[in-house]
Amino acid sequence: AGTAGPKCPFAFGANAEEEAATEDAAEDEDGGRAEPCPVPLPLRLHMEGRSHAATRGTQWLLRQVGGYPALLRMTQAFYERAFVDSQLRQFFNDIHDPHPQRLASWIAEKMDPTDPIWSIERQTRPQKVVQLVGGYNHVVHDRSSAHVAAWNFVNR
Repeated sequence: AGTAGPKCPFAFGANAEEEAATEDAAEDEDGGRAEPCPVPLPLRLHMEGRSHAATRGTQWLLRQVGGYPALLRMTQAFYERAFVDSQLRQFFNDIHDPHPQRLASWIAEKMDPTDPIWSIERQTRPQKVVQLVGGYNHVVHDRSSAHVAAWNFVNR
């Protein structure tokens, strides 16, 4: 029999104890989900122009999953695994940037814009100059400019 390759860090059950703790933390004090959904299920994607727009349903869903803290646990778990994966690690310019916090706050704000945590942080975020393919300098200051930098990152 051949030896199995390295286990994918994103494989289901890669960290069963952490997943169980997250599931327990999302339950309310009665051990269930007491708040009924204010709109018919399943939730539908609501677009305004070319952008997702929050609804009462997405606000409800965010509360049901545990809000920003639950999203942060999820994004922390994702980035912890991404940063140790040799294939994915090469796409990150700086693993010390607050990637988990930024992604969690962006998702939370898209689901419920009444708490603009991502927009507030973005206004005070320091601008960072990175070098792109071809030796070009690029200023990263928000999600879109960060994506341009990622698409044109020298290690990509």
